[in-house]
Amino acid sequence: MTEIAHKSGCDGAGCSCGEIRLAEPSGWTEDTRNRLKAGVAGEWVAFEIQAVEDIAAALAEIDRLREKKRGAYEERARVVAALSKVFPSHLARHPDEDKDWDDDWRWIVCVHLPTGQATWHIHDSQEALFSHLQNAPNHWDGHTTEEKHQRLEALPKGGGGW
Repeated sequence: MTEIAHKSGCDGAGCSCGEIRLAEPSGWTEDTRNRLKAGVAGEWVAFEIQAVEDIAAALAEIDRLREKKRGAYEERARVVAALSKVFPSHLARHPDEDKDWDDDWRWIVCVHLPTGQATWHIHDSQEALFSHLQNAPNHWDGHTTEEKHQRLEALPKGGGGW
Protein backbone atom coordinates (compact mmCIF):
# COMPACT_ATOMS: atom_id res chain seq x y z
CA MET A 1 0.00 0.00 0.00
CA THR A 2 1.21 3.49 -0.80
CA GLU A 3 1.27 5.97 2.05
CA ILE A 4 1.41 9.76 1.98
CA ALA A 5 4.53 11.35 3.42
CA HIS A 6 5.78 14.92 3.66
CA LYS A 7 8.85 16.27 1.95
CA SER A 8 12.09 15.01 3.45
CA GLY A 9 13.01 16.96 6.59
CA CYS A 10 9.45 18.05 7.37
CA ASP A 11 7.95 16.61 10.53
CA GLY A 12 4.39 17.25 9.29
CA ALA A 13 3.41 19.24 12.40
CA GLY A 14 2.32 22.68 11.29
CA CYS A 15 3.58 21.69 7.87
CA SER A 16 4.75 24.47 5.64
CA CYS A 17 6.80 22.35 3.27
CA GLY A 18 4.21 22.91 0.56
CA GLU A 19 4.87 19.50 -0.87
CA ILE A 20 3.51 16.07 -0.34
CA ARG A 21 5.09 13.02 -1.91
CA LEU A 22 4.02 9.44 -1.88
CA ALA A 23 6.09 7.19 0.32
CA GLU A 24 7.74 4.43 -1.62
CA PRO A 25 5.71 1.22 -1.84
CA SER A 26 7.53 -1.82 -0.52
CA GLY A 27 7.33 -3.59 -3.89
CA TRP A 28 9.46 -1.09 -5.84
CA THR A 29 12.52 -2.49 -7.58
CA GLU A 30 15.97 -0.90 -7.47
CA ASP A 31 15.53 -0.03 -11.16
CA THR A 32 12.31 1.86 -10.40
CA ARG A 33 14.02 3.79 -7.59
CA ASN A 34 16.97 4.69 -9.82
CA ARG A 35 14.77 5.79 -12.73
CA LEU A 36 12.70 8.02 -10.44
CA LYS A 37 15.80 9.50 -8.78
CA ALA A 38 17.32 10.21 -12.18
CA GLY A 39 14.07 11.74 -13.42
CA VAL A 40 14.24 9.71 -16.64
CA ALA A 41 11.83 11.26 -19.17
CA GLY A 42 10.16 13.31 -16.45
CA GLU A 43 8.85 10.19 -14.72
CA TRP A 44 9.14 11.74 -11.26
CA VAL A 45 7.04 14.74 -12.26
CA ALA A 46 4.57 12.47 -14.04
CA PHE A 47 4.47 10.26 -10.95
CA GLU A 48 3.76 13.24 -8.69
CA ILE A 49 1.05 14.55 -11.03
CA GLN A 50 -0.58 11.13 -11.19
CA ALA A 51 -0.38 10.78 -7.42
CA VAL A 52 -2.06 14.16 -6.91
CA GLU A 53 -4.74 13.24 -9.45
CA ASP A 54 -5.29 9.89 -7.72
CA ILE A 55 -5.59 11.58 -4.33
CA ALA A 56 -8.00 14.18 -5.72
CA ALA A 57 -10.11 11.42 -7.29
CA ALA A 58 -10.14 9.47 -4.02
CA LEU A 59 -11.18 12.57 -2.05
CA ALA A 60 -13.95 13.30 -4.57
CA GLU A 61 -15.18 9.72 -4.20
CA ILE A 62 -15.16 10.04 -0.40
CA ASP A 63 -17.22 13.25 -0.69
CA ARG A 64 -19.67 11.52 -3.05
CA LEU A 65 -20.09 8.57 -0.69
CA ARG A 66 -20.53 10.85 2.34
CA GLU A 67 -23.27 12.77 0.52
CA LYS A 68 -24.97 9.51 -0.46
CA LYS A 69 -24.85 8.35 3.17
CA ARG A 70 -26.17 11.71 4.39
CA GLY A 71 -29.03 11.44 1.91
CA ALA A 72 -29.91 7.93 3.11
CA TYR A 73 -29.97 9.10 6.75
CA GLU A 74 -32.11 12.10 5.76
CA GLU A 75 -34.63 9.84 4.02
CA ARG A 76 -34.68 7.45 6.99
CA ALA A 77 -35.31 10.38 9.35
CA ARG A 78 -38.26 11.54 7.22
CA VAL A 79 -39.82 8.05 7.32
CA VAL A 80 -39.33 7.87 11.09
CA ALA A 81 -40.85 11.37 11.42
CA ALA A 82 -43.91 10.15 9.51
CA LEU A 83 -44.18 7.08 11.79
CA SER A 84 -43.91 9.36 14.81
CA LYS A 85 -47.00 11.26 13.61
CA VAL A 86 -49.04 8.07 13.29
CA PHE A 87 -48.10 6.30 16.52
CA PRO A 88 -47.55 7.65 20.05
CA SER A 89 -43.97 8.90 20.11
CA HIS A 90 -41.50 11.12 21.90
CA LEU A 91 -37.86 12.24 21.88
CA ALA A 92 -35.33 11.09 24.45
CA ARG A 93 -31.59 11.61 24.94
CA HIS A 94 -29.01 8.85 24.86
CA PRO A 95 -27.03 8.85 28.13
CA ASP A 96 -24.02 11.20 28.03
CA GLU A 97 -21.89 8.71 29.95
CA ASP A 98 -22.07 6.25 27.03
CA LYS A 99 -19.03 7.35 25.00
CA ASP A 100 -19.77 4.90 22.14
CA TRP A 101 -22.11 7.47 20.58
CA ASP A 102 -21.05 10.75 18.99
CA ASP A 103 -22.56 13.76 20.75
CA ASP A 104 -24.42 14.84 17.61
CA TRP A 105 -26.23 11.45 17.42
CA ARG A 106 -27.69 11.36 20.95
CA TRP A 107 -31.31 12.22 20.12
CA ILE A 108 -33.53 9.15 20.10
CA VAL A 109 -36.97 8.95 18.54
CA CYS A 110 -39.08 6.47 20.46
CA VAL A 111 -42.16 5.20 18.60
CA HIS A 112 -44.69 3.09 20.50
CA LEU A 113 -46.02 0.69 17.89
CA PRO A 114 -48.91 -1.68 18.67
CA THR A 115 -46.29 -4.42 18.23
CA GLY A 116 -43.78 -2.88 20.67
CA GLN A 117 -41.30 -0.05 21.04
CA ALA A 118 -39.08 1.03 18.13
CA THR A 119 -36.28 3.57 18.49
CA TRP A 120 -33.91 5.37 16.15
CA HIS A 121 -30.98 7.66 16.83
CA ILE A 122 -31.14 10.82 14.78
CA HIS A 123 -28.51 13.42 14.00
CA ASP A 124 -28.80 16.85 15.63
CA SER A 125 -29.30 18.35 12.16
CA GLN A 126 -32.53 16.30 11.80
CA GLU A 127 -34.09 17.38 15.09
CA ALA A 128 -36.37 19.94 13.38
CA LEU A 129 -38.19 17.07 11.63
CA PHE A 130 -39.35 15.99 15.09
CA SER A 131 -40.40 19.37 16.50
CA HIS A 132 -43.92 17.97 16.94
CA LEU A 133 -42.65 15.56 19.63
CA GLN A 134 -42.26 16.16 23.34
CA ASN A 135 -39.09 15.25 25.23
CA ALA A 136 -39.47 12.38 27.69
CA PRO A 137 -37.14 10.26 29.79
CA ASN A 138 -35.25 7.52 27.98
CA HIS A 139 -37.03 4.21 28.66
CA TRP A 140 -35.58 1.93 26.00
CA ASP A 141 -36.90 -1.60 26.47
CA GLY A 142 -33.63 -3.23 25.37
CA HIS A 143 -34.83 -4.28 21.91
CA THR A 144 -32.26 -5.10 19.27
CA THR A 145 -32.31 -3.80 15.72
CA GLU A 146 -33.55 -7.22 14.59
CA GLU A 147 -36.40 -7.08 17.13
CA LYS A 148 -37.26 -3.56 15.96
CA HIS A 149 -37.46 -4.84 12.38
CA GLN A 150 -39.69 -7.73 13.48
CA ARG A 151 -42.01 -5.28 15.27
CA LEU A 152 -42.24 -3.16 12.13
CA GLU A 153 -42.94 -6.21 9.95
CA ALA A 154 -45.64 -7.38 12.38
CA LEU A 155 -47.70 -4.20 11.89
CA PRO A 156 -51.12 -5.02 10.41
CA LYS A 157 -51.69 -4.46 6.70
CA GLY A 158 -53.94 -1.66 5.60
CA GLY A 159 -52.97 0.76 8.33
CA GLY A 160 -54.70 -1.12 11.12
CA GLY A 161 -57.89 0.90 10.67
CA TRP A 162 -56.42 4.40 10.50
